[in-house]
Amino acid sequence: MWKKIFISILVIFTFNMVFLVFEEISASTFTEKEKNKVIVVSIPSLSFYEFSTEQLQALPSFSFLFEQSRVGAVNMRTSGTNINDVYVTLGAGVPTESRSDIKALNVDEKIDEESAQVLYFRYVGSLHTDEEILVPEISLLYEMNENNRYQTQIGLLGETLKQNEKNIFVYGNRDRGIVSNESYDGRKRSVALMLMDQWGLIPYGNIGAETLTMNENRPFSIQTNYQWIYEQLSNVKTNSMILIELGDLDRLYVDKSYYLPERFQQLKQEILKEMDKFLGKIITEMNPEDALFVFSPQVHRDAKEEKLLLTPIIYYDHQITPGLLTSSTTKRNGILSHVDIAPSLLNFFQISIPVEMMGNIMISEDNDQKDIHWLAQELVKIQNIYQLRPKLLYSFVTFEVIVLIASLFVVLRGWNQGMQFIKPFLLSLLIAPLVMLWMGYFSGLSSFIQIVFFLLVTFLLSMMFQYFSIILMLTIISFSTSFMILLDGLFGAYAMKHSVLGYDVMIGARYYGIGNEFMGVLIGSTALAATMIFHMTYLKYERVTKWLITSYFLIVIFYLGAPFLGTNAGGTITAIVTFSILWIRCFKEKWLRSIHWMKLAVFCGILGFVSLSVLWVLNDVLITDQNKVSHIGKAMNGLFGGNVQQTLDIVIRKISMNWHLIQVSAWSKVFLTSLVVIVLFVLKPKGRFQKWHDKYYSLMIGFSSITIGTIAVFFLNDSGIVAAATMIVYVAIPMLLLKLNDGDNKVEI
Repeated sequence: MWKKIFISILVIFTFNMVFLVFEEISASTFTEKEKNKVIVVSIPSLSFYEFSTEQLQALPSFSFLFEQSRVGAVNMRTSGTNINDVYVTLGAGVPTESRSDIKALNVDEKIDEESAQVLYFRYVGSLHTDEEILVPEISLLYEMNENNRYQTQIGLLGETLKQNEKNIFVYGNRDRGIVSNESYDGRKRSVALMLMDQWGLIPYGNIGAETLTMNENRPFSIQTNYQWIYEQLSNVKTNSMILIELGDLDRLYVDKSYYLPERFQQLKQEILKEMDKFLGKIITEMNPEDALFVFSPQVHRDAKEEKLLLTPIIYYDHQITPGLLTSSTTKRNGILSHVDIAPSLLNFFQISIPVEMMGNIMISEDNDQKDIHWLAQELVKIQNIYQLRPKLLYSFVTFEVIVLIASLFVVLRGWNQGMQFIKPFLLSLLIAPLVMLWMGYFSGLSSFIQIVFFLLVTFLLSMMFQYFSIILMLTIISFSTSFMILLDGLFGAYAMKHSVLGYDVMIGARYYGIGNEFMGVLIGSTALAATMIFHMTYLKYERVTKWLITSYFLIVIFYLGAPFLGTNAGGTITAIVTFSILWIRCFKEKWLRSIHWMKLAVFCGILGFVSLSVLWVLNDVLITDQNKVSHIGKAMNGLFGGNVQQTLDIVIRKISMNWHLIQVSAWSKVFLTSLVVIVLFVLKPKGRFQKWHDKYYSLMIGFSSITIGTIAVFFLNDSGIVAAATMIVYVAIPMLLLKLNDGDNKVEI
């Protein structure tokens, strides 16, 4: 028996090690002294599609920047769909809402014969006469974000720059033509929302018609007046931040449906070359103490259709060495979040980051093997995951529900032939998470190949394990799943980051650590494996079993809680609760026999205190560099610092997210179906649960512990229903498999 266990685990372990990738990251901040001028260029509708190897050959300045700068890809996803949401979010440093009709104006511009200055005075009541750009509808932004769960401070970036006596300039727009002062308004002036202060004001710049020039061959008969904007840069004061929006590419994509494909591509090339020439002039004239920051706030619709949603971002100065950008928000090579931009811009001037900003400053990756070519391959993998996830997971969840319902029907009806037929399907549900983990090593391949791999490997392993005894198969599958997830996580989590069951950079809900899907699998499979091992070995090897299980539990808890590993607070607490109950019931059963409500309350209090203490030690005591503090560490620092409201906002945000997922997530169907299986086995037919309690007592200890852990994870995570769904199957499926074995006099091992 032990030989069979050893060979099976060795086969799976060898399979996993073939794909295991070791990643070493050395990161450091690259802004060591204050910059004199920071030139920020925003290019709406720019994507990584515009930077293929062939394309870059015709764009020497962009090619230079990609080879000689720090480059990254940014998740610009916001709750809204318009570009205004992006700009106002970049200015606040937290997710913020806006409206498409909110725009900035030059102070002397008019709408319906009323000047922007008059409108602003009417709505706001006061105006600094020396401001050149203003947002008359600033009060609407405050109203829209009054109950924002992120405690948004509108215009925080611009306000912080102003308070630190930095000059702010904004130029350019996305106007749909040379607009008039009449009712029709083609003004697209949202770029100023990024650098306005808390009153919606910007001291210097021009976002009006002067930034454009007539050209009948271009969309809306206009194009950016690059020469005029460039001339303004020579008049910019020192100690300044200059924001420039180049709107030609955005105008072209808005008007795309009217063009022949050949003509569209011709104009696109012309526009990109003009932008390239403009950037080249800026680079040439930059002083050693200046910096250039180029980004896209939103990709064009072609990129959206192909799910290439991350936007390019480039940082350049004369002292920098080439490489990739990242931040403590993502902890991913070459990947940034939109909330990182505001802190990074402030850091260029060595300005302290306001605590209200939730992002982190950009840092550089010192790794010669990670360059723009590596990032391009990584983006393909991220794109494949985003495209494959709904196809595979929705199908798998549907299959899982069908198999659980069919299995329940078969076992309750006592259909013997059906029991043997359904067995491999049940096993496939337990094997699937491990195969999905392995799929992460093939994320660069097409969706078709990945699906074939998933189906083939899951089928072969399911057919193989159905000939094992129930305890043996559950032991091997659960331990292999737990161990491989843990092994992958300890060595960089490459497979997890690129697995459809992991997390999605495009969505931006999580960038590092262990996601809730695999967290539920890890805790459930670990508890089930410990239960099986306890059942098989405790009477013969009591001391060894006790310390092996204890040690493994502690390793899993450490992995889940460590900010440089799993970084999952809810998972850490769930693991402590689940493993503690399981350990006590296995090794201190006498203590539980005399338990009463007072002792139970004390026990729950101790578990809560231990959980918070573990998280505090791992995320605060062991991490001294504030640039490397995880989101858990930030939350705990806020709580210990007396910011109770921030903690309450996080709790409310997690509850609302969980409630939303309960309503819309397919995983809720898996959870409810598994719950029905467990309840029916307890209640019907009468006496079966007591029979199992006597016959499979050690197994029932594990099932009850996992069930309690499932309840805990449901309430402790913002995606609790997801983790509960992947965790509860480690109770429901073993119960169904036990019923297939119910006719025997004993449980085979």
